[in-house]
Amino acid sequence: MIKKKTMLTALAAAGLAFTAISAQAATFTSGGFVKGDLLLGISASGGTGSGTVVYVNLGLATNFRDGNFSSINSVDISAVLDATYSGGTAGAWASRTDLYWGVVAMRTNLPGAGTGAQDPGLTIYVSKARTSGGTDGQANSTAWGPLSSSNMSTSGGQINTLEGSTGAGGSTLYASSTIIGTASTGATQWNNYNPQGAAGGASFVNFVSPTLGIEQAFGGSQTVGGHTVVGALDIYRVLNPASGTTTGAYDGTITLNSSGVLGAVPEPSTYALFGLGAVALMAFRRRLKNA
Repeated sequence: MIKKKTMLTALAAAGLAFTAISAQAATFTSGGFVKGDLLLGISASGGTGSGTVVYVNLGLATNFRDGNFSSINSVDISAVLDATYSGGTAGAWASRTDLYWGVVAMRTNLPGAGTGAQDPGLTIYVSKARTSGGTDGQANSTAWGPLSSSNMSTSGGQINTLEGSTGAGGSTLYASSTIIGTASTGATQWNNYNPQGAAGGASFVNFVSPTLGIEQAFGGSQTVGGHTVVGALDIYRVLNPASGTTTGAYDGTITLNSSGVLGAVPEPSTYALFGLGAVALMAFRRRLKNA
């Protein structure tokens, strides 16, 4: 009887884990952008589309902090990439070497703000280019180190300006029926806060990796998760050094293939949840069969 209860408890725990992942996936929104959502930005340093930034809202960053990247798998942004950067030739953007992409998120730059499931103030999510395909569920880039509190505040202020440049608490960059939006380049847009081209520089003043900041250039290919992609970005969650954390925590990897489809590979703890569920289910079915 005790063993049966133990098995049911394990199965229930696994079920709750699956339910949590499913519920988080459901929070992916096709509506307007709000502070704390992961914002993917794409821009060109020259040529076709150099006057336009493409933005994609990937949903609340706190969901991805918990290992849930499933909500962005198979998100197709090919239409907007073709329209903005391909000059009339479908898919031409994929081979361009003057296109750059990155991901950033921040809920608030007020130190100490946030309780419960929310991130504390000055928590920044930033991408870093993978150096090659690497291993599923593991970073293949050097983790972002801690910034000083003053530098975090400076970078956070710029991120807040970017995210709130078209309206407090949200952004008119996003129509109510789409996750994809575009905006003209300018002082409060993506290109102003991220380096462009070979000269490089720092993203949001303080993130340098080593020349393109949080961004990666298109035009190459990697194999991640068994799929060939034109780009792969590791996502790190960087805390205010007052928290005692010394390096950014790896959350997972976002990919983009030559067909314009986004995908993701979660960090290892997500695989563990699925493994727990599978093992518990098989053991429970075996026990029922032998009963």
